[in-house]
Amino acid sequence: MIDHFQDVADSPMASYSRHPVEDIEPEEVKLDRRAELREMAWRATEVIQHVIGYIDQADNPKVALWQVAYALGLSMCEGISMQRTADKFRVTRAHISGGAVRICKRLNLEPSFYMRKEEQVEIYRKCRNSQVTKS
Repeated sequence: MIDHFQDVADSPMASYSRHPVEDIEPEEVKLDRRAELREMAWRATEVIQHVIGYIDQADNPKVALWQVAYALGLSMCEGISMQRTADKFRVTRAHISGGAVRICKRLNLEPSFYMRKEEQVEIYRKCRNSQVTKS
């Protein structure tokens, strides 16, 4: 019979070799870092709560999921342009981008590497506006 409460590390099948994480992370956290780690945990929880609420309240949760993914720079976006995502869900690229920007602003996050930086946005806006006024 399997004991589901038995610690896997106590099993004779467990690896007894030293794991690299043991060298990277100290076993005991110094007292002066506990507050910092606690603050980081609260911040992570805040982000998770916001993005789950954002997706849950969205008219199209699949689109909202991708907006979140671009905002947070998740690996699921790798190699997939915002335009391609927009085409898939029959929305505009600006709809995907705008949602990602709103999420970043709400959570006070820098734009992810999948997003245009503020300076690039301003340059893009000026170019687009100059083309529209020429037409």
